Amino acid sequence: MIAIYIHHTTSFISALEIFYAQLPHYHPQKSYIESQLKNIKTGERGESKVFRYLEEVSFKEPPIILRNFIAQVHVRRVIQIDLVIITRRYILLIEVKNIAGHIKFNSVPAQLIRTLPETPPQAFDCPFTQLDRNLNGFSTLFPDLQLPIYTALVWANASATFDFSSQPPHTFMTLKRLPLFVQQLEQLPLVLPDNEVQKLQQKIITKTQFFQEVPFSKRYKIERAELLEGLFCPTCHSALKRFVRTWVCKVCNVKAHELIALNILSQFAIHGPVLSISEIRKQLPEIGADAIRKVLLQAGYAAEGNTNARVYRKKIEG
Repeated sequence: MIAIYIHHTTSFISALEIFYAQLPHYHPQKSYIESQLKNIKTGERGESKVFRYLEEVSFKEPPIILRNFIAQVHVRRVIQIDLVIITRRYILLIEVKNIAGHIKFNSVPAQLIRTLPETPPQAFDCPFTQLDRNLNGFSTLFPDLQLPIYTALVWANASATFDFSSQPPHTFMTLKRLPLFVQQLEQLPLVLPDNEVQKLQQKIITKTQFFQEVPFSKRYKIERAELLEGLFCPTCHSALKRFVRTWVCKVCNVKAHELIALNILSQFAIHGPVLSISEIRKQLPEIGADAIRKVLLQAGYAAEGNTNARVYRKKIEG
């Protein structure tokens, strides 16, 4: 059995989809956020493929796998690691890429050059440099680790071909090689007793729990007044319509009552980690205060402040 902790992925993407839908079609940031969504979803699909292959591994004890580990190293530095595997024998940091085409790794300068048919070459940041930064940041956050740390760049797109200008500085593999690689790590000797690795796992999870994402409105420099009011479908981006006692998406032709909660909770990713009900209703005026309060409490948000200045914040599980 594999225990997995997800900092965000599906909920993050759904909130970004709703934020994208709230932007008028003529907004200058619309196409840029659309490209961001495409890249994030491509990466998420790659991580999902990796996780499915990890299920082939015969782990000696159930590991903890942190998906999308994000933590603040110091005030001006944040690290994001696609997958962190924590066992009693080792820690494995995995960077996942899901890019198609012919991939050339240049060492000077450190770049990834992707070439597709009938398309000019496109340069990307070097994922090995990203692994260097992640390894350094992770070691800085947890300086007293007794477990050895391993790193790997896993390529999730089966159609890609590769060209290396020099020996890769980190372990590189395609997706099907991953289970064999991890199975070899499982042969390492035990380092931590069970109770100690559980403490370490919780310490690492807590580090990413306390990290607060920059709200989309601040990240993309978009004011609330620029956004459309109402509820939106994260699949087709059309406005939801009230029909008798429920809500519907007329484009997807489905009942969409369950999307009310998603629209409410997405406001925290869009506008900030602490919101009042009145602030939420500015964006969702058709939803009553009692309905919003019920959704927030069911989703684990805690009320803070007195009646006249009450705000809600997501509770951190200790």
